[in-house]
Amino acid sequence: MKIEFKHFDAKTVPLAGINLIEASAGTGKTYSIAILALRLIIENKIPIEKILMVTFTKAAVAELEERIRLFVRLAYRAAQNEIIEDQNIVDLLKNCKNTQETNLELLKKAILFLDETSIVTIHSFCQQTLTEFAFETQQLFGAELLQDTSALLLDATNKFWREYVTCIPTELLTLFIAQGLSRTSLVDTVKAHLDGKTFFRYKETEKYDFNESLWNEVREELKAIEIEEEKLKKAFYDDLEKDKQRLWDLGHKKSSSTANKLFTDIDDWIRIISAVKAGAYVKELYPDVLKNIGIRKLEELAASHYIKEVNDKITCHAINKVGKDVTDFKRRNNQMSFDDLIANLNAAILKPDNIKLIEGLRKKYEAVFIDEFQDTDRKQYQIFEKAFGENTIVFYIGDPKQSIYAWRKADIFTYFEAQKAADNCYEMNVNFRSSSSYIKAMNSFFNQNEEFDPFHFENSEQSINYIEVNSPSNNKKITILNHTEPEPPLTIVSLNNKDDIAKAVASQIAELLEEDSIYTIENKASIQNESINLSEAKNLKSRKLKPSDIGILVRTGKQGKDIQVQLTKLNIPSVTEKKGKIFESAEAKYVYYFLMALIDINRSNINRALLSPFTGYNQKDIIELDIPLVTELFKNFHTLFVNDGVFTSIKSFIAYYQTNSILIASSSENGEKALSNLYQIAELLHKAETNKKLNAVDLIHWLKRGIDGCENEGDEYLQRIESDEEAVKIVTIHASKGLEYNVVFAPFLDFIPASTHPKKAKRLCDFRNPVTGNYQSFTNYD
Repeated sequence: MKIEFKHFDAKTVPLAGINLIEASAGTGKTYSIAILALRLIIENKIPIEKILMVTFTKAAVAELEERIRLFVRLAYRAAQNEIIEDQNIVDLLKNCKNTQETNLELLKKAILFLDETSIVTIHSFCQQTLTEFAFETQQLFGAELLQDTSALLLDATNKFWREYVTCIPTELLTLFIAQGLSRTSLVDTVKAHLDGKTFFRYKETEKYDFNESLWNEVREELKAIEIEEEKLKKAFYDDLEKDKQRLWDLGHKKSSSTANKLFTDIDDWIRIISAVKAGAYVKELYPDVLKNIGIRKLEELAASHYIKEVNDKITCHAINKVGKDVTDFKRRNNQMSFDDLIANLNAAILKPDNIKLIEGLRKKYEAVFIDEFQDTDRKQYQIFEKAFGENTIVFYIGDPKQSIYAWRKADIFTYFEAQKAADNCYEMNVNFRSSSSYIKAMNSFFNQNEEFDPFHFENSEQSINYIEVNSPSNNKKITILNHTEPEPPLTIVSLNNKDDIAKAVASQIAELLEEDSIYTIENKASIQNESINLSEAKNLKSRKLKPSDIGILVRTGKQGKDIQVQLTKLNIPSVTEKKGKIFESAEAKYVYYFLMALIDINRSNINRALLSPFTGYNQKDIIELDIPLVTELFKNFHTLFVNDGVFTSIKSFIAYYQTNSILIASSSENGEKALSNLYQIAELLHKAETNKKLNAVDLIHWLKRGIDGCENEGDEYLQRIESDEEAVKIVTIHASKGLEYNVVFAPFLDFIPASTHPKKAKRLCDFRNPVTGNYQSFTNYD
């Protein structure tokens, strides 16, 4: 459906009704929101504490809050007739109908209440609302927020496995496991179901209890399938036996060796003619036989399909039991997860008789901004639509082209729904961030022809309407020069395999950065990019490219590591900006080996502890160890561990083996990253040892559980990003939101169907039900 978009101007757009602003990247969205907020304060006389702003991340909250604070203070200075640089703020005050005294009063009050501004993430908004309206939402006071429920879910699933799965008769359990039943699959499916992606086979009204009667029923069904298979197989072979001569006559002229197998090895003959690569003549000569082979194969699959159905019933039983255990645990301990915040507020606000909650929210907030709206899911939209759909000024701001968070339940169809319901739809399509040539290239890319939809909504009533992006008339953004000619702003390259891609990216970056490179950055502006030093910008027309100019966007951490290895081989500094779990790192394993050698000092444990990047030892060094000396040394480390703590012991190990120098000098791996991980692990061990009062053995067991995948909650358990600013940045696409680089490489962008990689096919898949609009999951056993 074609939507009519109006031109958006933050200085003049009416401040009323439900508005949707489609803001392409780099169009000044944060600036415009701040201007709108300022107008609401001055023109509509809405107190700043009655303006709600919801955005996607804590970083976005901080950026928006800083901008709002700045604009309010600038406006107050301008209202006092002071000179400020932002002419838009000056014009806003000049054109409004208020007296100077009124503006000063409104802005002074806004400054006094700046600490009361409601600029929050969606989860913070839900938490605050549930707390403030605890009676209306039927919430307990003082609920603890669980940052991660993975450990709780894993414990509940393990309990289900012990109590129910291990009690399944052995001969049946063997069949179930062979067809894909596992604790991992149960955890994944139950988690998806509890997160809102309902398991396709699950029916809330059905009971899935296990008992001996059920297993007897399964045995009888499998036996019946087996008997039917044998009947069909016998009939099939009997028919072939009767028809041998005719079949031989048909095939003899085409392939005598194959035809002869009818009399020497009939099973081999069946295998040959039913093979995928069988000649075209086979379909022409043996259509009836091939049809019967197909029927027989379906019968042979009947048993496995039936077992998979039973596996699905086991999964449904797990959903009931594990879901209840998780819910009961959180209720007993007065805890809520991030998803609970949204689900609980959604349930409360959709109750037909909960008028007081809606009235309370409308009284509290007179204007609402929902930023990054394309990342909103259905439940979140229902909250805002129900609470603020009437008698409130609402601005939804988003860009459907940037809707890449479906894996986190962001729903583009919710965006379409809000788009249809909005009183006004506006477009922001002037890109102040990119060069004119790049903007032109992207317009060309997305508008290849009228029949091609780059967003793949062909034949759909709802689709993303690409709004052509414009460049400002005075665009002076930097340009990459090849000698003195501008480099093409967008280049697409196709290579055959991932290794070639990683090598090609590293080689191209090396070419850009080499000392006598023909590539430079032409600086047309006094200062338009944060990576350009102000003094440089004023004095230089062009400069060489630096590693920090370059960003590489990858799909997975593994892809990032592959490219980082290639960059390291070419002595190009790089850092990864994906925050993985620290206990998943190789360094955690090596620290574990060291600590194990301290509580059980023997030759084997010492060898394993020293054969690591921390020491730089190889197998020859291990063989030549002075065992009495090393044993005494590890006894000293043990004494430090017991008497002074784990951090002191690890620091002593680092100092003795000069680990800092060894890792920094390492050319085979990213030494600085390894060193950062080592110190972070040591700090976490020290914190756990101190706060949890763990002895040496318990501390090592705690570390081992973390390495084995037991979740630890909090940002402190995420790997820290390396501090080297003068390096190529490698970041996943999903984590790159809001980041800017002068040169971007985006390898591995092809979408390869899972069927071409059967070993890598997803075990759990999900889809959107086009009728209900809900997301559902199903188990992919094939």
